Amino acid sequence: MLYEGRTVHMHHRVSVLDKEIDELHQERGHLLRRWNETHSRVGQHIPSEVLSLIFQRACPPIAFESREFDASALSEKSHISGFHDTSNFEANGPYFPITLSAVSSHWRQVAQSTPELWTTIAIEVRERTATNHASLLSHYLENAKALPFSVELDLRREQQLKFITKPDTISVEDAMQPIQAVLFSQDYAHKISNLRLIAPPHSWVSLIPSSFGRLEDLSIGWSARICASAPVAGWLDFTNMHHLRRVRIAGEIWPILPSMQITKLDLSGLPGNLTILIISQCVNLKECRVYNPTFDRQGFAPPAEPFVLGQLEFLGWETFSDSSRENTIIFFTYIHLPRLKRFKWDTDVILNNPDFPANQTTIDFLSRLPPSMTDIEIGAWQLRFMSREMIQAIFRALPHVQHLTYTVGWFLRQFVEVLEAMLPPDVQPRQVEILPMLRTLTFKEINDGNGVPELPYYLAALVKRRRVDWDTPDLRIELDSELIWTKEDMCSGALRVLMNDGFKLEVWEKSRRVQYSWPLPQTERQWVSKVLC
Repeated sequence: MLYEGRTVHMHHRVSVLDKEIDELHQERGHLLRRWNETHSRVGQHIPSEVLSLIFQRACPPIAFESREFDASALSEKSHISGFHDTSNFEANGPYFPITLSAVSSHWRQVAQSTPELWTTIAIEVRERTATNHASLLSHYLENAKALPFSVELDLRREQQLKFITKPDTISVEDAMQPIQAVLFSQDYAHKISNLRLIAPPHSWVSLIPSSFGRLEDLSIGWSARICASAPVAGWLDFTNMHHLRRVRIAGEIWPILPSMQITKLDLSGLPGNLTILIISQCVNLKECRVYNPTFDRQGFAPPAEPFVLGQLEFLGWETFSDSSRENTIIFFTYIHLPRLKRFKWDTDVILNNPDFPANQTTIDFLSRLPPSMTDIEIGAWQLRFMSREMIQAIFRALPHVQHLTYTVGWFLRQFVEVLEAMLPPDVQPRQVEILPMLRTLTFKEINDGNGVPELPYYLAALVKRRRVDWDTPDLRIELDSELIWTKEDMCSGALRVLMNDGFKLEVWEKSRRVQYSWPLPQTERQWVSKVLC
């Protein structure tokens, strides 16, 4: 009996101490809050309305419309160390509203009553942080009140770790259950207008059409490595998502879209014939980008007659394999774009063979482009096997282009061919035939000019001969690197002839205007003067 009495007494004392500890914790928290408020008197004297405006200026929403959606695989180093959290790109650090809320109870009250602070969030989710990030996501969704909410969840690192190092451990789907419970809950899903999922569990995808009734912008994708290890999701019907306007898909999802309402479409890694079929059905598109379609699959019939995308203003077409050559030719044969303004073009499907039908398809397509198409970007792959005559034929088909961007890359010899193709012919008549409206010529990835023979000469000849022979306004030459002058350039007789009459070559190098002039008289120590403006 004595032993049982002592046991009861000890249990009672433990309960009393637990209660006292809880009370001490509460008192400690109360004192810490008072201490914070005492040391933040500046904020106390600012009216709540003014403080709310200050918070909004200090913590603007994430600009997802200009933030690239990148579903590509992470580098090998990023799996181990040195990889920066993809959430950590905001001006004042990630989750800055949480920092503001921690200053004092007054600041917390103002922050939590300012829903504009909580409308966007981007999280790189890990298995060990899934529960905490689920709580964080819930906190943001709660404080955003009735405002539209945008969220990006990046699970690439966890997916690749499972694929490479831990294939037999708990699945990503099970590890991310806390996130799924918040994201797809009936309390929060209806608030989300912009959803960006990078390498999510495939089981999430089938839940999207029935969960997000107010979704306007959907971005979802996986890297090729993750796609290879997972089953194809197959057809997904999004036709009941009546607010959906913008769609980005990277990976093997076969979407059935509410085609009449889609205005922006970005497709990567889908079968080529399916990609073309989807585009042809979205007749109200304003922007469309296609990146590296895969091999065609049976069951998808591309359009068999001409079709018009009457609202399309931007088309990006980047393909680097022969995976869908035939359907690519069909696409550019039948499509009509009466309002196109910008065209980004990089593909190796069309090669330098005058008898190959794709070449004539290219010329015919470019010739059909409207006068509004004034801006074109051509990739290094596009022209790499073409002769000067073929390049000139392409340029002649673009009489309305005012801004031309060309990616040089490592194809330096072809770069010289492109420059020569833009020069006026040496024989009469010298009417303006090649890019007569051209105002800006931009060269990207020029590798600091190293290995490009006589680059200063070609740039000077391009500007001066077009001005003299064709009486066109001066070109604005833009480079993403500094122009390199070799000793051979400085000793070039042809370049001296171009520049010894006082002509100055003006180049914009890394957005900085630079003028090059040839001094008179010529000396060994002073070949070229470089004037920074």
